Amino acid sequence: TPYRSFRTGDVVSNRCVLMGIPDIIQDASSLLVSLAALCKTGVHDAERKIKVQVRFAIDDEALHFSEEGLMCPFEMKTVNLEALGLRTEVSKNGCLRAQFNEEGRLKHLELCFDPISFWRQMQQANTGSQISSIDDLLLAPNTLEQALSHSKEARVVTEAARPFRITHVNSAWTDLCGFTQEEACGQTLRCLQGEDTDGNTVAQLVEDCNDGKATSMEVTNYDKEGKKFRNFLQVYPLTSEESSSGEISHMLGVLKPLGPKH
Repeated sequence: TPYRSFRTGDVVSNRCVLMGIPDIIQDASSLLVSLAALCKTGVHDAERKIKVQVRFAIDDEALHFSEEGLMCPFEMKTVNLEALGLRTEVSKNGCLRAQFNEEGRLKHLELCFDPISFWRQMQQANTGSQISSIDDLLLAPNTLEQALSHSKEARVVTEAARPFRITHVNSAWTDLCGFTQEEACGQTLRCLQGEDTDGNTVAQLVEDCNDGKATSMEVTNYDKEGKKFRNFLQVYPLTSEESSSGEISHMLGVLKPLGPKH
């Protein structure tokens, strides 16, 4: 869906093709970030006790076995979006195909599903909910060029590796945080931290960024003048449109204040 990130190098013939367990883990983390964002909750949030829950189900009676492996339909479904204030749950139906080698070890795993149907369900769950409107759903940029395009969202782009120094900020970010672009570039996002910033939450998010994964958190930040605000931060890895390998070049942070400053 356009609400989750993927590496440009993973797109083959208009399909997102993931190679290996690390790619599947990264894709799953991006999906979790987009689902949590429906409720404006971070994957890492020290104050919120209830997180978005997802369950996978496979119908044993629909399993089809062959000499090479097996095939079966699957369903991925949220179980508590309504309890978190959204209009409805969302689900994704697809097909799983697994192939095994002569030793009985997995050599190929394929998950096929319709992302457009899932995207529409996310829109339906969000529209008219107690949480937000459809305009609040972030269309996740996947390339540096997309991230640097004009946006009303407060955006900050950093290097792809520690200490994640700031390379770009947009005008919405400077309006929110009080730093000019010249003041921000070269700094780290420690410039927004203060006494009430939860260090453990930040550390968990930084570890995800270090692994090149999409992530999010709800945390207390401070602007240049020391005024604090509750911030919902979503982070996505970026690649360059010029890179055919899909190597991560930068990280994008999108800030959404939750309530007024004080």
